[in-house]
Order: sequence, then C-alpha cells, then structure tokens
Amino acid sequence: MSTLIGTRRALLGSREKALDFDPGLVTFTAGMAKRTAPGPFAAAPIVQGKWDGTGGVRDRITAPRGSQVASEWYGNFDPYQGGGFVVWTPEHSTNDAGAYWYIWRQNSLWFLMYRVATDYYWLMLGGQSINIPATITAGTPEYLAWGFDTKNKLDGTNYAYFSRNDAQTFGITTAPTASTPNATIAVGSDGTEYASDGIVEGLVFTRAIPWTGSYGHNIWGGVDIVAAHAASADVALSIGSWDTTLSVPTNSTTGALVTGTGEAWSMCHSSNLL
Repeated sequence: MSTLIGTRRALLGSREKALDFDPGLVTFTAGMAKRTAPGPFAAAPIVQGKWDGTGGVRDRITAPRGSQVASEWYGNFDPYQGGGFVVWTPEHSTNDAGAYWYIWRQNSLWFLMYRVATDYYWLMLGGQSINIPATITAGTPEYLAWGFDTKNKLDGTNYAYFSRNDAQTFGITTAPTASTPNATIAVGSDGTEYASDGIVEGLVFTRAIPWTGSYGHNIWGGVDIVAAHAASADVALSIGSWDTTLSVPTNSTTGALVTGTGEAWSMCHSSNLL
C-alpha cells in the first residue's frame, strides 16, 4: 500500500492544489489508475472491484477521521452538519450484475451508495436515510450533492436533501444522530469490498450545507453551488479550502495514483485561523 497526505492553507476561492505533503493521510491500493474524467477535473481515480463484492483485488482509498476538534467533530468528518459533492461516472448501467456500489462510507450510519438490486441511491446520515430511485447509464457522469443538519430542519420539515444533477429530494424528518466517526473514511468502496466500479471525481466534504439557491447556507456570494456543480464547475473556485474537511479529487495527469502534490488534501482545522 502507498500513503499520502496533504494539508492546505489557501485563500477563499483558490483552486484545488495540494501542499505540504507528509505520509499518512490517504491510503490507497498501489497502482490504482487515474482516468480522464468527464467532470471538471482533468483526471480522477477509478475505483474498481469484482461486481459482487467478493474475491479478487479491489481498489481501495481510505482516509482517517483526523484529530478530534470538538465533541463528535473530527478533522476530516463533521457529523453535526454539512454536506458534500462528488461526480461519479459508473462503469455499469442499471440492471447490470452487482449488489452495492459504495461512493463513500464512514460507517454503517454514514454512507452514500447505489443499490443495484433496487435501482436507487441510498444516502445514510446519522442513522436516517433517503432513498432516491435512479436509472444510471455506464459512462454517463452523475453529479451528486447532499446537505444535512442534525439540529435544524432545512425546509421546515426535513433535516437533509440529496441532489442528483441539480434535482433535489428532501427527506429525513427525524433528526440524524451525531456520533463519533470510525477511525477511517472509505472512498469508492465500503473500505474492503463493494467498489463503486466507476470514476470518483471531485469528492468534497463541507461543514456548510451546500446552497441550492433556496436552502442550505448561502455563504458563497449567492452562488447556487449545487447547480454550478451539476453544470460541471469546480466548486473549489467558490468554496475555497476553509470550509472543507476532506477533498479527494485529483486534477493531475492520467496514470497511476501516487504519493505527491495534486493527489489529495485535507484542511488542518487546528491551523484554521484568519
């Protein structure tokens, strides 16, 4: 296995760039490929594995939760509020053989997957879930975003939303439960199996709830950040780094995923002082 880490100190609105690398943050399967990406990045990792989640060599990317910041909030994962963005380009279509394609997973209470058997996205937040029926096509990018709050309802009724290609589904009428995250966060699998079998591009976790134009935190100059993401924008141009807990995009050349600048980064909250 190989390792890489990036901590980033940048002004709001700067482009994705990894700085100050030391070994230890993100662990990935050695030799994993970065493919040309259909979204805003030049290239991104393709996370593959046997379709039924058993046997064989499966690509794996994992990141630690980071150091404790406050109560259940850790450096790379905040279970109180926030959201995220990802572009997932599946290698398979709806009704292809498979079981679960995980896009990310923190633990059994926090994950995003596509459940092949029932043809829907399954977003689990603090033990509460949203299921969104969806037909997917191999090679067609899916622009996914989500937002949640464990204490406040976003639209007066629901604590969370899921956005697919800028179409929002609100759900979760019972407040998600903040809890201590597991030691690691898995990207593109459940950490050991059920690979996403696709390109996982521009994965970003934020502490602010991504603004939909009507709901969320409107802290990015009025930009409908979810719509911009669905239009293949690099959301880092609006978000910058200060609100981001973990980002695992690459804007690098195609080839092997290796240790070094441009591979991944996270925000060092202990140094997050203006």
